[in-house]
Amino acid sequence: MGENFPLESQVTEGKTILVVPANSIKTKIPPRAPAFYNSLASLSRDISVIFCRAHTHMISREPTMLDTFAGVGARGVRVANEVPRMNTVELNDVNSVALDFASRSASANGVSMRCIFTNQEARSLLVSHCRRDKQYDFVDIDPFGTPAFYIDCAVGAVVNGGFLSLTATDTPVLCGLYPRVALRRYGGLPLRTGYCHELGLRLLVSAVARACMQHDLGLRCLFVHNTRHYMRVYLQILKGSIDSDRTLEQIGYLNHCPDCLYREVSTEVTSRCECGTNKIQRAGPLWVGAIYNEMTLRSMLEEASGNSRKAVLTLLQRALGELNLPIGYYLPDQMADHLELPSPPPRRVIEELEKRGFKAARSALNPMGIKTNADPRTFSQMIKDYASEMKISGDRSDRRDKIHY
Repeated sequence: MGENFPLESQVTEGKTILVVPANSIKTKIPPRAPAFYNSLASLSRDISVIFCRAHTHMISREPTMLDTFAGVGARGVRVANEVPRMNTVELNDVNSVALDFASRSASANGVSMRCIFTNQEARSLLVSHCRRDKQYDFVDIDPFGTPAFYIDCAVGAVVNGGFLSLTATDTPVLCGLYPRVALRRYGGLPLRTGYCHELGLRLLVSAVARACMQHDLGLRCLFVHNTRHYMRVYLQILKGSIDSDRTLEQIGYLNHCPDCLYREVSTEVTSRCECGTNKIQRAGPLWVGAIYNEMTLRSMLEEASGNSRKAVLTLLQRALGELNLPIGYYLPDQMADHLELPSPPPRRVIEELEKRGFKAARSALNPMGIKTNADPRTFSQMIKDYASEMKISGDRSDRRDKIHY
């Protein structure tokens, strides 16, 4: 290993001991060189473990996984150690020093026999596994920045019915700050709206869907989350023209009014909103189908119950609560500011909407977001009614129900 091998330290994530560079522990933003361990992404790895545990039972043979950008092995080694049915985890990285740490972690947990370590360029490795007898059951893509460069190669490396998970850290692009970059990388336009993170995730899924359809593949979106500075999606890849055609039906556009916040999925470009403005904005093409699968959520909750941090359980429970609700969520603070009125706390918003006969739930993608089938006029009227009630009663509701993850 040489005299200049970096000092190491040990941390514990989940049930796994990780051997990591000591300089990764001392700073909130660890340096990439000579190797990189990001403690802030531990929630992402918790979810990966839970997802794999929930889905390995669906595979009749001995499941395999590729951790394409393994780094020091935090995700891959945890899966090998904490997912009993996972037969083999291949950990790949171009950084040989990082792989040395990963190997040490595997040894520390007694899972070296279940791990394979490869030192290849990601796209070359993925392309070399596009043959049916070489494909993986699980492929994870977690690069620095955009995953767009690897999507086309990745979909071919997943076995029929297998699973692909991707991370995107270029969230400003997906959230509409750089629309031309988004159009180049993901083949569609996002919007800078209050629910931009959901649109960004749908744009990412849409990019994968188009790559699949080019190869007569389809996909099913099982789970997504937006945490801190990254977005992450979990997809099932399906082979055949029937599933490819079904996937095509889930691609569409979203019209958004910046004045009244009305939004609708439509194949047509609308120039004027019912509120009178002609400022209609359009996002897409996007994935307009479901972004959560109920069976997946319930299986993951079962795996997470009693053994996971509160943030994971909250995320999964909120995702389950917003099933079958329309695209986009409302931010009460944003709408109240627009109306120059005080904002009710989220729990009060949900109570009031349900009293009026609408469905409503906290968004899993934004702690202050509210998913509902109520239209913007109803939502704004509810805020006006709340303000009038506050003025009469002198009530000053707090917002202690904020939960950040």
